[in-house]
Amino acid sequence: MNRYFVIDIGTNSARLLSAEITKTGVRTLSRKVITCRTGENVDKTGLLGEEAVTRTLSAIDEFMEIIAEEGSSANVFCYATSAVRDSSNREDFKKRLRDRFGLDLMILSGAEEALYGFIGAVPGGTGALLDIGGGSTEFIYGKDGIITYSKSFQLGCVRSLDRFGSEQVTYDMAYDCFGGIAAPSSIEVTGVGGTITSFAAMDQKLVPYDSNRVHGYLLTRKAVNALTELLWKTPVESRLFIPGLHPKRADIIGYGGAILSAFMDRFDIDSIRVSECDAMEGLLMIKCGAISAPN
Repeated sequence: MNRYFVIDIGTNSARLLSAEITKTGVRTLSRKVITCRTGENVDKTGLLGEEAVTRTLSAIDEFMEIIAEEGSSANVFCYATSAVRDSSNREDFKKRLRDRFGLDLMILSGAEEALYGFIGAVPGGTGALLDIGGGSTEFIYGKDGIITYSKSFQLGCVRSLDRFGSEQVTYDMAYDCFGGIAAPSSIEVTGVGGTITSFAAMDQKLVPYDSNRVHGYLLTRKAVNALTELLWKTPVESRLFIPGLHPKRADIIGYGGAILSAFMDRFDIDSIRVSECDAMEGLLMIKCGAISAPN
């Protein structure tokens, strides 16, 4: 059975998924995450900064070493999301990836990011997905494989830090943004992304992080709002001591909490199901022909 690799270049982190395609879907073999803050100051400048690009290329260097040891570079899919798609020098970035690694970078639109996340995290195609990222937030839902709503918002943890510098303002902006959604009733919402998995880890005080206890965890609004309040009251340097929170997320996690709390408050949602699977798995299933894209 062939091993496949997916590289996700996000606004805050670069991630590597090593997996196999089985009759039942994607079987994860390993994951690796490197915080390289690719989208640092993109919201302000419209450009991928050279220091951020250098950090990102270094992360991919590490990923390619793993790929060389574990499998074949012919089975690698590489995509980027909000920070790269919003930057005016994205074509130069694509060229540098091609020249250095031989990678053909796919730059996903917000709609594609939402769709791949839905496929990866919502088995059977019935349910809703909230994906809070570094540069954008996606909300999508469907039934029996038919997408009935999809929206990508220019609102994420890193973008909010750069743009607002206030977690309360981020909450207010997110609450207003979500007001334009015709939210479905009686449908389970699945949450993906570093904010939501971090909240699941903090709620359980997981040290070290345990993906088996995060995946499938039911995160309540009571817990989300309590943790968000704690984060807002805690200076960034002191957040390093909160069990379950990765130190490199300390400066942005309060902004992610603001977006998550605003979403759950706006729609009076009591809980959200946490998933470790997301657009990486969804893209892999589509590209390998394991599943057809929902209509």
